[in-house]
Amino acid sequence: MDITLAVWILPVALFILTLLLLIYLAVLNWMPLRKETAPASGRQRQPSSTSVQNAVVLTPPMPPQAPPQYQMPPQPQYPSAPPQYAPPQYASAPPQYAPPPPQYPGAPPAQFRPPDATELDSLGKMVIVAGLEPREIPLPSAQFAIGRFYSPENNVLISIDEKSVSRQHASLRVAGNGREYYLQDVGSSYGTHLFVEGRVDRLTPGQEARVYNNDVVQFGSAVQVRLILPCETRSAVTQL
Repeated sequence: MDITLAVWILPVALFILTLLLLIYLAVLNWMPLRKETAPASGRQRQPSSTSVQNAVVLTPPMPPQAPPQYQMPPQPQYPSAPPQYAPPQYASAPPQYAPPPPQYPGAPPAQFRPPDATELDSLGKMVIVAGLEPREIPLPSAQFAIGRFYSPENNVLISIDEKSVSRQHASLRVAGNGREYYLQDVGSSYGTHLFVEGRVDRLTPGQEARVYNNDVVQFGSAVQVRLILPCETRSAVTQL
């Protein structure tokens, strides 16, 4: 019995000794780790103090400043009143513009001479023979226009109030010392017609046609007038 007990006690003692040795080694390994974790915990508290030291200090906002004001540049200072414009002084009166004498198509300038006051009394007349109430109309000037309404500013000195007559229908001028008469259509709507030897010719707008004593002219589509002029008749001229 003693030998058997000794056999069992020896392994148990070795086991207990080994267990104690393992416990001791474990304690030795745990102690350095304890020492390292303790300062680490202390270092973890340091950022709180530094965070307080590095905290951002809020300052009240600056009051708004007024925008810069634009300053006008200084005005030039004159020693006296500013210079005034003085018109040029002429040694004599400035030259006056003289308009050139009027030019008429189909007649050289040398052939045109407006009649004087004594000649205006014998310029002639036109007599309405159809389209309106018959009446005599003296020729008012050596050059004038014929239209539907009287308009001195447009030189319309004879008015023929009929719907086919334009506002400015035709023009008549006197030349050749009051012995030649020229009629022109100025672009009327219904035209100007001249009765010549039994036929009716429509005048080309813008071109003058010579008229003679006792010629019959139609303005528009209805009004016909006979020209009583102090010149030759058409038949007398054609017989020559």
